Amino acid sequence: MNELLIIQDYVEAGFRVFPLFSFGAEGCECGDPKCTNLGKHPRVKAWQHSPSWSDEQLDNMLEHTIKTGFGVCLDDHLVIDVDPRNGGKDGYAKLCETLGHDPRDKSGFVVETGGGGWHVYFTRPAGSFVQQLPEYPGIDFKTSGFVVGCGSLHASGAHYERGKGFPTEVAPAPGDLLALIKRREYTRATVGGLQVDVTLADLRDMLSYYKNIDLHYDEWLAVGMALHESTQGSDDGYLLWEEWSATSKKHNPHQMEKKWHSFGKTPNPITLGTLIHFAEQYGYTRPVTFPVDSQQLDRDRPSHELPFSIDHCDPLRPPGLVGNICEWIDRQCFYPRERLASIAAIVAVGNLAGLHWRDDITGVTTNLMALCVAGSGTGKEALQSSFFEIMRQGGMAATVHGDIKSKQEVIRNLIEHQSANYLTDEIGEILKTIENAKKRGGAAYLEGVTGEIMKIYTKAGDVLPVSGDVRRDMLADLLRRAAQAEKTVEDCDGKPGMESKAQYAHAEAERLKALIELIQSGGGLPRPFLSMLGFTTLESLEPALSVELAKNGFLNRAFIVEERDSNPKPNPRHAPCEFPYTYDLARIAATGNSGQGGRIEFYGEPRVIRTEPPAREMLSTLMDWQWEFSEWHRQRTGYEALGRRSYEFISKISTILAIADHGVRTVDHVVWAAAFVKRDIDEKIRLIRYVEGRDANTVEQLSDGLQARVLSLAQEPVYKSTLYHKLKRKGVTRESLMELVDAMVASGLLSDEGSKVVAR
Repeated sequence: MNELLIIQDYVEAGFRVFPLFSFGAEGCECGDPKCTNLGKHPRVKAWQHSPSWSDEQLDNMLEHTIKTGFGVCLDDHLVIDVDPRNGGKDGYAKLCETLGHDPRDKSGFVVETGGGGWHVYFTRPAGSFVQQLPEYPGIDFKTSGFVVGCGSLHASGAHYERGKGFPTEVAPAPGDLLALIKRREYTRATVGGLQVDVTLADLRDMLSYYKNIDLHYDEWLAVGMALHESTQGSDDGYLLWEEWSATSKKHNPHQMEKKWHSFGKTPNPITLGTLIHFAEQYGYTRPVTFPVDSQQLDRDRPSHELPFSIDHCDPLRPPGLVGNICEWIDRQCFYPRERLASIAAIVAVGNLAGLHWRDDITGVTTNLMALCVAGSGTGKEALQSSFFEIMRQGGMAATVHGDIKSKQEVIRNLIEHQSANYLTDEIGEILKTIENAKKRGGAAYLEGVTGEIMKIYTKAGDVLPVSGDVRRDMLADLLRRAAQAEKTVEDCDGKPGMESKAQYAHAEAERLKALIELIQSGGGLPRPFLSMLGFTTLESLEPALSVELAKNGFLNRAFIVEERDSNPKPNPRHAPCEFPYTYDLARIAATGNSGQGGRIEFYGEPRVIRTEPPAREMLSTLMDWQWEFSEWHRQRTGYEALGRRSYEFISKISTILAIADHGVRTVDHVVWAAAFVKRDIDEKIRLIRYVEGRDANTVEQLSDGLQARVLSLAQEPVYKSTLYHKLKRKGVTRESLMELVDAMVASGLLSDEGSKVVAR
């Protein structure tokens, strides 16, 4: 307790102090066994009104109530709170660079926190200041509220210790620091990827349209997060949120401040664009002077290129929550698998959202098929485990299946659950077997499997016709379950305490009867959701590839994502940990009704995402671009069929990204989806051109195929010797391949980097 005696210095310097809940090995004194705020929450409710204690009162608190720590009210002070866990050290370094000095040098009192950060104390003049600036992550500029006092115990077991001076030596804040954080009459926020200026009056006007009357918790939370992001966590932003929230009977004043301060630490912030979109649904229109411009589209680009720049787009990391999930997957992998982590995260989130969500423009569903290609022994097991863990966390593990044995089995899986999500190893071998069965007439049970998969895949928002033995088996199972539900109703009839069970069973019986009637009337199986994430090596996939499969078959609807490095170094980001976004998955999944047999299904009205106006304009442009893109390929490559699906896939992926980011589609979502889809189509065409030239009879066809594959492998710098080892075959010598590479360098397709080449 001697370490807490510095509390006297705080009081002497004019600070108001109050006790915090103590904690120890048995947890927090507050009584919550799951308390996550150890040593940081007030023991008294009205701590904001703490008086200036007399010496006798202070001694009494030190003896009886202040056990492990105390809080310090910030009245006319500024404390720079640096949190290393959220990037504070880098943020502080950037702050020092901006100011041209280290604020600690100008402060008379600095406290080193128990979490590895620090509190830099200053006095300040009256005025309104922002709490956070996005340029300086991990830093709070605290001019209100409280901080934990020096000498207090941190949850880590360390203490808050003096780094410099005493509370009585606090110096005035430097003028350049005050100018940096001074709140303007307007606030700068992000809308559709653009910086805009918006006033508090603008924000209040938006909220006047989007009234808080029995809103869903997620929407209430989204408004708070959007206001926090838009006002950099300022007091004015908080008061605006509190004022709006208080208009609902659900308003809980005790949770407001804690929620507000947690928003700045979220890895998945909600921006002003979400708030604008909410308000626009109820009649709000932006003022003519509101400085939001649509992203300029480059209409002079060749038709096979996207109509806007994607230079700022990280191809390995989707925006928002899906990007965070992708990063978590990659951290579980001993070898870096960032490309595969991206598609695994996208497919998983699409699966969890698929029964409940739709695109607001075309109604597209979120099921995807993807082939993950990587060298043998490069860590696919960790990817598969991570994918399954996400499905488990979202309550959908029962819908995950492995091998594809027959088309009858695919249907049976959809009878068991409305959603059938395949996580398939060695998918290349399966496709190869299926293709051989078609050619040679063997393995009849596999014939038609890819056709059945494609038929089901396209019926996710429709009805799948079924007939014959499959239909009879399905009806028999449903009739049995309906009879079981009706028997449960009879068994519970009149029995005390069984009313709830009887009501549930009755509802289940009625639901099953409606499904039976639909199937008996010839309608088939409604809204079957099928997806696939398959893993293979290129050596296994190549023999299964064919031009027909690419133009009209399975590959036309499946993404191919390849990790080209067959000998990757250990992943420097490898740090296995528990999945941190469980709450977000629960929000996305909401896995629907579960029948007597535990069937996962949802036949209610789907929710639709909301597309921001700039993103909607961009999608409209992409719809026109799809024709130009396909026409370009029709005239030059003959693969226009692949281009014809570009808009559908952009819509699917951007919808998935939007669902994860609270159901609002932004320009960032559309740009990333378009870049991903364009790269996939380009890569697929290069791969099929290579397959075409594989058994070619002419030098021209062989050369064209090799050139396509060289361009594919050289999307990242690749050794010339590696090209030969990957592409050598009958008729391809080292000399002939190097001549081709030299010709590609001379024509500007490749850049020569000595022992390596890279595509331009």
